[in-house]
Amino acid sequence: MPFKISYDRDSDLIAASIQGRMDADLVKEMAPAVFKLMTENDCGRVLNDVREAEITKSAMELMVMSSSVTQAGFHQKHKRALVVKEYNKDVEFFETALRNRGHQLKVFIDMDEARDWLRNEDSLSGV
Repeated sequence: MPFKISYDRDSDLIAASIQGRMDADLVKEMAPAVFKLMTENDCGRVLNDVREAEITKSAMELMVMSSSVTQAGFHQKHKRALVVKEYNKDVEFFETALRNRGHQLKVFIDMDEARDWLRNEDSLSGV
């Protein structure tokens, strides 16, 4: 399986990571699994580590990916950090597409900064 998800009880967050190609099909499969784990643990924060993923460059797939996240049940009360190897126009497009749909999503290159942002209780801080 190209992704792993787990609940980190100490940090009270869902840790999700992807290795390999990150495209619309993968997100369609992964998003409901992450949301299910969030519901089971009453947890609204997700740390997505995609530093080892090859993110699709297709604008259409990026839009489908953002739709899949919404369809899985994610909404504005959920706070998600996306940690990438490199911030580029494709990552910016994906971030913007989700934020335009009302999602609390912020992209980071540093894992510690992402964790700190998730711990911050101000619901829209930095978004």
